[in-house]
Amino acid sequence: MENVTIGILAHADAGKTTLSEAILYHTGVIRKAGRVDHRDAFLDGDAMEKKRGITIYSKEARFSLGGKNFILLDTPGHADFSPETERTLSVMDYCVLVVSGSEGVQSHTMTLWKLLKRYNVPTFIFVNKMDMPNAEKLRVLRQVQVSFGAGVTEFEGGEPTDEEEMALASDEMTEEFLENGTVSDAARRRAVRERKLFPICFGSALKMEGTEALLGLLDRYCTGYKEPNGFGLEGAEAEKGKAAAGGKCRALVYKVTHDEKGARQCHLRVLAGTLSPRMVLRGRGPAAGETEAAEWAEKVNQIRIYQGSGFDAAESAEAGEIAAVTGLSLAYPGQIIGEDVPEELQAEGPEIFPALTYRLKFTDGTDDVPGLAKLKILEEENPMYRFVWDEEHREIHVNVMGELDLEVLHERIRSRLGLETAFDGGSIIYRETIAKSVIGFGHFEPLRHYAEVQLLMEPLPEGSGLEFGSIVSGDIFAVNWQRLVMTHLSERRHRGALTNSEITDMKISIAAGRASKHTQGGDFRKATYIAIRQGLRQLYEEGQLVLLEPMCSFTAEVPQEMLGRVMTDMERLSAKCDLPDISSDGTMAILTGRGPIATLKDYPKELGKFSGGKGRFMSAPDGYAPCHNQDEVVESIGYDPDSDMRNRAGSVFCEGGAGVPVAWDEAPARAHTVPV
Repeated sequence: MENVTIGILAHADAGKTTLSEAILYHTGVIRKAGRVDHRDAFLDGDAMEKKRGITIYSKEARFSLGGKNFILLDTPGHADFSPETERTLSVMDYCVLVVSGSEGVQSHTMTLWKLLKRYNVPTFIFVNKMDMPNAEKLRVLRQVQVSFGAGVTEFEGGEPTDEEEMALASDEMTEEFLENGTVSDAARRRAVRERKLFPICFGSALKMEGTEALLGLLDRYCTGYKEPNGFGLEGAEAEKGKAAAGGKCRALVYKVTHDEKGARQCHLRVLAGTLSPRMVLRGRGPAAGETEAAEWAEKVNQIRIYQGSGFDAAESAEAGEIAAVTGLSLAYPGQIIGEDVPEELQAEGPEIFPALTYRLKFTDGTDDVPGLAKLKILEEENPMYRFVWDEEHREIHVNVMGELDLEVLHERIRSRLGLETAFDGGSIIYRETIAKSVIGFGHFEPLRHYAEVQLLMEPLPEGSGLEFGSIVSGDIFAVNWQRLVMTHLSERRHRGALTNSEITDMKISIAAGRASKHTQGGDFRKATYIAIRQGLRQLYEEGQLVLLEPMCSFTAEVPQEMLGRVMTDMERLSAKCDLPDISSDGTMAILTGRGPIATLKDYPKELGKFSGGKGRFMSAPDGYAPCHNQDEVVESIGYDPDSDMRNRAGSVFCEGGAGVPVAWDEAPARAHTVPV
């Protein structure tokens, strides 16, 4: 049977897990559909999920439909757990995005839509809760079409309500409609797969209304998994990747968990070949406690096929299958592993990052060092936490998405690890970028060592992250050394010179480099790190560094008479608003916009207080933007780049048989290379 992996995504309280339960009920997997609020949902088996009545972790279940094996991934809906949702997107063939008929498109719905676009996941839309008295079909349909753009077409009984309108979603369908007066299922399937057509249907999952119609769409318009040609590479590299595969097994790890006995499980999707127990899989990455990436090879012990909270051991897993394997201690989420995996193959980095960091203290007498080692287990399961030891202040820091995430982490540390903790000193996680291009210079030449690197650092648009490349010929700077520099560029999180925050939104290209007979392992690492820092130090001197702060998109729903107060508050909190939308009966106003998390994180409590509980404020992470009060933040942090001995901008030259430090602003004049 063909495998089709389909995710269920939604904002909190849209009825996502209820829809998943209805799908499993209609396909005969379960005899009774559970409910999140009743704590008996088939897919919410974790004790903490039952206690809180929310989905915290992604779960999988399987059902058969139309001769295909569907693997359903139910994901968290709350914005604080969106990194868990994002990790599953890389293994989805299709998605059902659930929208509440009573609430419409929310800020987190738009965050999910952007993620689906980024990961190129074909999407069906199910408008739920149409049994609610305030659910207006035409209003929600128009809102979805305006918010999501072209291609959103209503379907009833498996057919579009307006086939001519649907045909406009792609050139192929338009031509076919003009020729034949109708559009074939094959053309529709291609349009869905290419994210040009987004079928939308309406119903109530709780009352089992519309679920069978949705299943009909999935059966009719979803196609089975096909092994990728060249694994996403292009041109000659694609042919090389395809030829190198040769039936060999490759898989994408998207999640790490530990079972009840503490065994580490890597949840993965088989991309090519056949996975079997005792197979040796290879990857590249840092070992525990290390920063340098290295090749590793480990043997698969057991293959587990999950159905809710339970699993069956399997003798193999074919391409397209979702499975959990034991025996792999070094694989991590986002990594492509297998047999002879080309270096060019790697999954995209995450779009969503935590916005807050807290100090963690053990309150039960546990020493920090062994306690930190235990916490690393939770970091494997959620890489966003990043438990870090601050040597200067002798304290542990942890990153979280928000207050709910912090509460869940606190409970998880107690229940999983038996440790008592307290958190304090919550602060915003800033980032840094550059406002202009610069050449960074790094020279590392103590006795019997040698490496020189020059890097072109260029600003990129907001949300671009870091890109690495080269503009220098292999005839001038050997390709093997360039690859080494590229490895050192990507192997760590580089820090800025304004506040020592992580850098982002820039392209760093090798502009020049040189090795000698004295070059040893690690020399280019030193030179590369120095070059990045030296470029940043130049721009620090010129005032051309930009501090970035985490942003959120928001939706505020308030009584119409309170709209003016909320709009004034948003201006005070440095947030920007769209034009308000007034409900059809004129009683409620809906305000959407974007603003700094630093100023808006406590506003839900403020709104609830002055509105007497009649107003709601919902937000979702929405990237980074220039800090609204950069000078104030930089001054309060008080970071001095010249006092940071771990991130030096100065170079080392050899004079008189010894290494001599040279200041960052004097070193470029002594360069042995000329940048392109």
